[in-house]
Amino acid sequence: MISYAMTVYNKAAFLPLVLHWLDAEWQQTGGEIIIVNDGSTDDSAAVLDDFAGSRPHVRVIHQQNQGVSAATNAGVQACREQSIRLVDGDDLLLPGSTLALHRAATQTGCTSAFGLWGDWTLASPPQAEETTWSAPRVVTDPLRLALKSQMFVPSSVLLGRKDADRIFPIGTTLRTSQDFVISLRLAVLGPVAALPQRVCVMGKDEHGLSRSKAKMYADSARIIADHWQDWSPAHRRYAIRRNAQRAYLYARRHLSLSGSEMARLQMLRLLSYLPLPVSEAAPQHIANSYAEALRSPQDYP
Repeated sequence: MISYAMTVYNKAAFLPLVLHWLDAEWQQTGGEIIIVNDGSTDDSAAVLDDFAGSRPHVRVIHQQNQGVSAATNAGVQACREQSIRLVDGDDLLLPGSTLALHRAATQTGCTSAFGLWGDWTLASPPQAEETTWSAPRVVTDPLRLALKSQMFVPSSVLLGRKDADRIFPIGTTLRTSQDFVISLRLAVLGPVAALPQRVCVMGKDEHGLSRSKAKMYADSARIIADHWQDWSPAHRRYAIRRNAQRAYLYARRHLSLSGSEMARLQMLRLLSYLPLPVSEAAPQHIANSYAEALRSPQDYP
C-alpha cells in the first residue's frame, strides 16, 4: 500500500479537482493520504478538513507557514507505508500512475521510480483517461541525469521507504529547490526506475512562488556544494561544467559582470574537462555570480 504525502499552501482553487484525482489513486492502491497545510491564508484549510471528515484514510496536519521543504518533511515523517508518493497541492496524479510506478520499481529491482510530467491550468483541466503503461528502464547513473536536467518533480516520483528514510529530512533554508535536493539525494543511493510517460501534471498559478531563474540557478550551485562531498571526481567536474556554463550564459544575457568575472566562469568550465581536482570554492563562486540579479529579482528573469 501507498502513503500519499501532499503539501498545500494557498491552493483552494485547485484543491477540488486535485483531491478528487488523489482519492481516485488511493482507491486503486489503498494506504493513506497525509496532507500538510503549510499555514494557508485562503480557504485551503476548510477544503482539506471537509475532504478528510468522511475519509478515515486521510489525515490533515495544520502548521504555521514554514515553506514547502518543511511541509514535505512533516508529511514524510507522518507516513507509515512502505512506498511514498509525494504530491504538490496543485498537481494532478494521472490515473493508474501510482501502480505503474510501483510496478516499475518492482520489475526492475529498484527501490524508487519516477516518470515524466506536464502542465495544466484551471481554465483547461485534463481528462482523466486511463493510460497503457510502457516498460520501464533503469537509470544506472541517476546522478549525472540529475545534474544534466531536472530528473523529476516531486509529484512524479514514488519513493521506497528505505530511500525516503535516507533522503529526509531535507534542509528548509532554500524554499524553492526541494525537487533538486530530493533528486540528488536519491541519485546517490543507486539505480532508479524510470517510466517514459507522464505520471502527473503540474498546476500553473500566476500567483504562486517566484520562478526567478537567477535564484533557482544560484540555489542549485549552493546545493551542489552541500551535497558533493561523496561524489566521484567525474561527477563533481560535470556539476561544475554544467553550472559554470549556465552562469556564464545567464550573465552574458542579463548581468553586468566584469571581464575578469566572466573569464573566471569560462575558466571553471574549461578546467572541468581536465582530470584535475575541483576547487571546493567553485560552486559558491558560481552562486555568487548571480548576486546582481538576486538584489532585485523583480528586474531579472
